[in-house]
Amino acid sequence: MPLLLRLALAMLLLAVTTAGVTVAAQTGARPDVTIARDKAMYHVGDPITLCYAIPAGATPVEVIEVLAGGSTRTLLAGVDDGTGGCLTSTVTGPVGTSCARIAVTAPDGRASLGTAQTCFRVLPASGPLPPASTSLSLNLDRAEYRTGERAYVCYAAPRGTVVIAEQYADTPGQTLYAGESLPGCLIWTVSSPAGSACLRLDAFTPDGAPHGVAQRCVRLLPAADAPPSARATLRTERAGYRAGDPVQVCYTVPAAGTVAVTLIRPDATSEVVALLPDNGSGGCLTLVAPAQRGTSCLRLELSTSALLPLATAETCYEVISQ
Repeated sequence: MPLLLRLALAMLLLAVTTAGVTVAAQTGARPDVTIARDKAMYHVGDPITLCYAIPAGATPVEVIEVLAGGSTRTLLAGVDDGTGGCLTSTVTGPVGTSCARIAVTAPDGRASLGTAQTCFRVLPASGPLPPASTSLSLNLDRAEYRTGERAYVCYAAPRGTVVIAEQYADTPGQTLYAGESLPGCLIWTVSSPAGSACLRLDAFTPDGAPHGVAQRCVRLLPAADAPPSARATLRTERAGYRAGDPVQVCYTVPAAGTVAVTLIRPDATSEVVALLPDNGSGGCLTLVAPAQRGTSCLRLELSTSALLPLATAETCYEVISQ
């Protein structure tokens, strides 16, 4: 075969192979999670714009800034429809390298769909320093609920006051809490129809000036079939404790089964602190107050031998100091 013909065939084969690989990559890969900043360097107090892209579909999205000193603050927490977007914040100290991280999870809140980060240099302020910033956070124990279920809502904010309210299609709903911004938890009974709902936290400085907003959205499912008419109770002997104090918890249950008691701390982390059989007579147990200052909650669940939830109860208390 002539040399020129051999070269032409080789080039044609290479072009076909390359085209096939490109098409496969375009049709088989899902869009990446990305985040980018508008500049590489900022002075303390400068505005910063962060833009992100995520896979298609409504998914929980959280953007967290990791400051040069190692502390973090939440810049965005909510559900995105897959179109991505941009947000604007104010650069804070300390001077050094800060990074903005985005995390995307599946609609059920269990599987990670991807993470990304972008870093930038923070330089000293070119003018007067802005007020010190403390991160806002608003978290729920799950990403999905049925109408009528109870959600555990935990929050943190800088010194001042906060208002936490339901939000339906940009329309304010019931106010769940309005008062001092100590970190803590509260119980939200989900009463809206199936679809989606959001909780919004508005934070204010001690003199009443707006400080910031945090939002957390959840998916709502239709109400489940009515449970059996069974009732449990759960109570502590006091409303406030010091960190490390013994907490006496007494409960009643309507039937024999397995009792599980879960502790929900002010930062929304949870832990099963008691798991024991009960003959239906109820009882008391002693736990230890967590080290975190704020409101903690206890949740009791009674299950039958078939592991079907039969009754639940909850109670909350304050950890007032270390």
